Amino acid sequence: GKEGKEGKEAKEGKDAKGGKGKGGPAKVVPVSDNPNFRYIVRVSNTDLDGRRPTALAIARVRGVGHRVAGVVCRLAQVDPKEMIGNLPEPTVERIEASLSQLATQLPPWMINHPKETVTGQSLHFFGPDLETSRRDDINWMRMIRSYRGVRHERGQKVRGQRTRSNGRTGMAAGVIKKTAREGQSESKTKTEAPAAAAAPRRRPPRRSDSIPMGDPRFLRRLYETPKHPWEATRMAEERKLLQRYALKNKRELWKAQSVLRGFRRQARDLQARLRAGEEQARRETELLLGRLTRLGLFKSPTATLDDVLALNPEDLLKRRFDFVAFRKGLAPTAVAARKWIVHGHLLIGDHKVTRPGYLIRAEEEGRIGYAPTSPYFSDDHPSRVALRERESRTPASEPTPVEGP
Repeated sequence: GKEGKEGKEAKEGKDAKGGKGKGGPAKVVPVSDNPNFRYIVRVSNTDLDGRRPTALAIARVRGVGHRVAGVVCRLAQVDPKEMIGNLPEPTVERIEASLSQLATQLPPWMINHPKETVTGQSLHFFGPDLETSRRDDINWMRMIRSYRGVRHERGQKVRGQRTRSNGRTGMAAGVIKKTAREGQSESKTKTEAPAAAAAPRRRPPRRSDSIPMGDPRFLRRLYETPKHPWEATRMAEERKLLQRYALKNKRELWKAQSVLRGFRRQARDLQARLRAGEEQARRETELLLGRLTRLGLFKSPTATLDDVLALNPEDLLKRRFDFVAFRKGLAPTAVAARKWIVHGHLLIGDHKVTRPGYLIRAEEEGRIGYAPTSPYFSDDHPSRVALRERESRTPASEPTPVEGP
């Protein structure tokens, strides 16, 4: 042991004399022969390591990846393999100028902020501007109460897979991860008294007990109920609409009213933005009017936002699958049309749609017919014969009745 210790000390002393051990002075290796070499280069309010190649150093700027960094080097006419610390100040300024031109030089699929919300222009943010734009986008989503905005506001996960216990953040009692549940069971068995083990097991609270309806993690209702539940005039009008359009309950009527309320709200917002001279509002107006025209709510292609505000719930109910099938003479009543749709007797083109409340588009109205597998497909079916006799007895000037049985 003594000889080994002395040999080790002699070896350490020898290494120290040669500068390899701990006691020797550190050997300084110059990075570059350039006397103007800079170890820190400031680009877009970001400190970059001057010892790294230009392309890799620029990629450290937020909003600039490796592929975008290569584009910047080509625009600035800089060798991407040259250390950025060797570049003179005019070249660095040329790199910053190239960064500011990315929105016009990059293809659309490489731009990180296409079609900006207010102006509609495609922009490419980098550096501190990227974080500012991200906060603005989140605030905009929160203001319009979108799905992602609500999740941002509640501090819940916006991206990623939704699982039984993912993103709960301790809000739901009784639903915990498997590992945590196993740990709790082990600790419980160690600390529980024998008498407590015989206690009856209580079920975890239901979803309605812990999480209110309308939570973004679950399906929420798509309608708004009336503010005053007991208005005789409104209730009488609702009963007439339920009978006229063969609605199952008032919930279906409230859904149609809520959809129409959304169209009217969007039209009022667009009118205000058009008066302010926004170009994006004009494009959104064309999209809204085109959508309503395709739904068959407008017959004239020259509809305006005032026509959207003039719509009523009956205009939307008339586009329901069951009511359109009844008006085309495919069923004796609207109630019968509803039943035949649910049972799969009616098709839209080659597609079987079993939702009576499906809104028929104008192009789909002429493609409604009987399914080939349905008994009603035969012209000799008693119901088809009764429909033809009924049409022959009804005068052409007399409107077709629309009330249910």
